[in-house]
Amino acid sequence: MEKKDMEWLMKMLDEKLNNQTFLITNSVTKNVMEALDEKMRCITEENNILKSKVSELQLEVKFLKNEKRKNNLIFFGVEEIGKTECELVDCIMEAIIESGTHFQSNEISNIYRIGKRINNKNRPVVVSITSLWKKHIILRNKSKLPQGIYIKEDYSKEVLEIRKQLQMQYRHPNPAGHRGEEDYYPPTNLTKKLQHKSYKKSRQKNDIINVATYNTLSLKTDESLIELILALKNINWAILGLSEVRRLGENIEDHGDFVFYYKGETPGQYGTGFLIKKEFKSYIDEFIGISERIVILNLKLPSKNEKWSIVQVYSPTEKSSKSEIESFYSILTDAIKNHSHNNLIVMGDFNARIGERRDGEEIVLGPYCSGIRTRNGEMLIQLAYENNLKILNSSYKNRENNRWTWIHPDGYHKNEIDYILTNRSHKFQDCRVINNVNFNSNHRMVRAKLQLQQTLKKTDPL
Repeated sequence: MEKKDMEWLMKMLDEKLNNQTFLITNSVTKNVMEALDEKMRCITEENNILKSKVSELQLEVKFLKNEKRKNNLIFFGVEEIGKTECELVDCIMEAIIESGTHFQSNEISNIYRIGKRINNKNRPVVVSITSLWKKHIILRNKSKLPQGIYIKEDYSKEVLEIRKQLQMQYRHPNPAGHRGEEDYYPPTNLTKKLQHKSYKKSRQKNDIINVATYNTLSLKTDESLIELILALKNINWAILGLSEVRRLGENIEDHGDFVFYYKGETPGQYGTGFLIKKEFKSYIDEFIGISERIVILNLKLPSKNEKWSIVQVYSPTEKSSKSEIESFYSILTDAIKNHSHNNLIVMGDFNARIGERRDGEEIVLGPYCSGIRTRNGEMLIQLAYENNLKILNSSYKNRENNRWTWIHPDGYHKNEIDYILTNRSHKFQDCRVINNVNFNSNHRMVRAKLQLQQTLKKTDPL
């Protein structure tokens, strides 16, 4: 009996030990797996962040490479025998002058040959021109260069490959037509009318131009300009007025995808300017730099060759002296009177709060405004009255949290101080604050939609 009891006890003990071992193993395994999962989750998140940063850096590198190439021209057919760098500069300069272009040696910032030297072959010469506009003039006169010398733009390999493919498509069109098969059934009148209607809808959509204003706090460096362009990647904009550019001097820079104009007079302060997308470069008539606080962009828009003026401003703050503010508005009024077209937009950082609309102000203000009017606000309302302008921010209903354009460094106080005004408010569809610009500024962008074509001709009934 004792032996059987002992066997039974041993058996029970084995089972209990096995159960405990199983539970401990499961518990340890579960804890280890959870720890591994948590670790892997963190690693995955870090990996995704690194991938995103690498993608951004690749875009920046690509942008910088394109920037480096934008002023380059490649000369072919330039003799190589006995050509030192100075002789090469003189040779290129003589060829350019012979084409009818006024040119000096100090307009060449860099010059070098590319490729390995091979007997009896002239290697191409890369020439960096200091001015983009001078480069375009040289290209315009390239047919007049001396015999045997010709030039091309310095495109990247990716661009050259795309151009090659497009040229092949142009030279060898698809014989089967755009549908990829023999088209034995030409379109009926019904199809033509539907296509015509679709085309008109497309035209209507394309006739909307997004005009915006933004205080960037600073665009002093090329890196900050690159960061702004990346931040605007997913934003719909065509013309962007800039406040607080903080670049010294006045310049027009063609970056390929956009034109950048700025004017600044005080080192490290103030400054205004414009960014214009490449699709709208042909509309530019002129830039006028009135001061570091006021610049004008005159345009010829395609709708009936309408002439428009966009005035971008950066007003003195409320803390400025009365004489400084009055001087700013006096210069602004004269600029509008002497340099603008009949179709007018005035926009920017006015450092002003317009407050609630008062009796009789329906001409200059819409119903959607609130708060207390400040001294700068009074000056802005007076400017609107004198120039028949309406403040578009106040004309469209938006939630209160989507109206402020500036936030105090304390993160608490918020105000609406950036505005878009126009004397053609009936030609605009919308005006709102854009709150998803990922850029280092305590301002938010304000954007309005300008509709060039108001009505469409009625198509014939089907």
